Amino acid sequence: MPPRNLLTIALAAALCVASSTFAARTLPGRRFNEVVSLIQGSHLDPAPTTSLVDAAIEAAVGRLDEHSEYLRGFRREAVETALDQEFVGVGLELEWDEATREPVVVAAIPRGPAWQAGITSGTRIIAIDGVPTHGVPLAEVVVRLRGPRGTSAMLEVRDPVMPHSLDPLVAPPTGTTRVVPIVRDLVRMESVLGDRRMADGSWLWRLSDAPDVALVRIIGFGEHTAAEFRTALEALARDDETTHPPLRGLVLDLRDNPGGLLTAAVEVCDHLLEEGVIVTTRSRDGGSTPQARHATTGGWHADVPIVVLVDGLTSSAAEIVAACLQDHRRAVVAGSRTYGKGTVQSILPLGGGEGLLKLTTAEYLRPSGERLHRGSHDGDEAPWGVTPDAGLECAPTRAALDRLRAWRRRRDTSVSADPTTGPCAIDDVLARAVSRLQDPVHDD
Repeated sequence: MPPRNLLTIALAAALCVASSTFAARTLPGRRFNEVVSLIQGSHLDPAPTTSLVDAAIEAAVGRLDEHSEYLRGFRREAVETALDQEFVGVGLELEWDEATREPVVVAAIPRGPAWQAGITSGTRIIAIDGVPTHGVPLAEVVVRLRGPRGTSAMLEVRDPVMPHSLDPLVAPPTGTTRVVPIVRDLVRMESVLGDRRMADGSWLWRLSDAPDVALVRIIGFGEHTAAEFRTALEALARDDETTHPPLRGLVLDLRDNPGGLLTAAVEVCDHLLEEGVIVTTRSRDGGSTPQARHATTGGWHADVPIVVLVDGLTSSAAEIVAACLQDHRRAVVAGSRTYGKGTVQSILPLGGGEGLLKLTTAEYLRPSGERLHRGSHDGDEAPWGVTPDAGLECAPTRAALDRLRAWRRRRDTSVSADPTTGPCAIDDVLARAVSRLQDPVHDD
């Protein structure tokens, strides 16, 4: 069981006991049982009791706040996979083509079974174990690709005419059809990425068009994020200055990062700070005595300036990192204002193993003491989220973002990245950050 759940078992057991007592002894509980009995006895199409209970739980949790959630089935599996950063399957990221009603490969996860079998972006999954996928919901396709470790899946695929197309949905689905046997295995998902890949799937951290600047991208905060981040910093520390120019700065890219584990965010900050408060959490019962988490490890290369990239999708744990480094003046922030999610969700397992309760139990405070969370009535003038530093505000157009994401998707999944186009040429926010780091007038 993941460590994040160990402290919640007793609470989950208490919730189960309390809920059964509530249903049996309280007026609302008896009323609910009465409604279920009436539905079962009188409705034209009686529903299973479990589905009624699930619906009641979803409705109850849904009235709390936008981030609390009752997790079961595919949604539960998706949340657990994102936090654990691993699953057993073939290792494909898929999206749905509405025009052809087929699943299309966005990317094969590096070093995973499908990646090793040579499946590339734009490939279409025609059938799994002889059963067609046309018109099958994407969630069901994903379930069929999962299975016990060591079992085989026979994938009938249609390769794109233009492999590694910038947009998988644009690649014409008229390529060669073939059957690919793939053995399911444990697939580990990276959360810390660099600029481009080497042939073995590992990352090059220095920018191809600005080799005196390193790029570290964190796309989520899971169980292995802190270790991956430490590995990146250690690789940069080992760079031979006879083959690399002196490191002028680090760009920490947190754009499109939805957050994740609080512990992972704290550890990332701990690697970059010499001392000080990283984040403070305040719970309902402990509102007058917030709990502060402090840096303990010692900062990495305090003489190397850092620029953190954020946008409107930078959320939760990612906002903790950006706010911490900004408040301590360890980094400046570039991009656009973050999402403003400053609440803590605890994952509580429910009795019987049928579901999880993701429940808001606390809020984050920046080292400065200001709130990160945007309340339902907060306007743009309120102090929520993380705002870029003066002169570093940059909000690309939707068209520019689409081009960047498509280009980056190709660069991330290919070991033969386009050598003629560096990231600064296509990413305006990154280019502004690099300019700041290379301009000695602004060095911090």
